[in-house]
Amino acid sequence: MKKNKQHIEVFLYQNIKSLAKKGDIIKVAPGYARNYLIPQDLAEIVNQNNLKKFINIQNRIKNKEKTFQDYFNNLKLYINQIYILNIKKKAGKNGLIFGRINEKEIVKLIYDLTEYKINKKQITMPEIKYIGAYQVKLNFMNEINAIIQVQIIPY
Repeated sequence: MKKNKQHIEVFLYQNIKSLAKKGDIIKVAPGYARNYLIPQDLAEIVNQNNLKKFINIQNRIKNKEKTFQDYFNNLKLYINQIYILNIKKKAGKNGLIFGRINEKEIVKLIYDLTEYKINKKQITMPEIKYIGAYQVKLNFMNEINAIIQVQIIPY
């Protein structure tokens, strides 16, 4: 005999990879909500008393996402105009640079050129040990990405 599964609606306070993102109202099994989501402060049960509060929170989240989206779209335009970052590094005769180029240095250069702040976690780059040109990918959010050419120049 098959049990009739009842689901309850919960509001998510955090992103949950396999489930949904922060601010979503979703249906889950009551046991999952009571035993995991609610005790971990990941969600709260939706009812008539708090529905309006959750809708207001959803609207704030959407407005914040829109602000971030505008911010990163503008930054992407700047990056596309710059296209190449030149970095001068001391190097040996074999082209091996002294020190290394890391995400933190790229973040600083981008800020110096654009006055836009990004997080070093938004940068995907190869290991840079030699003089030459490298492609660095900037992952701003969802589908807003940019690629910038980093040129290492000896001095």
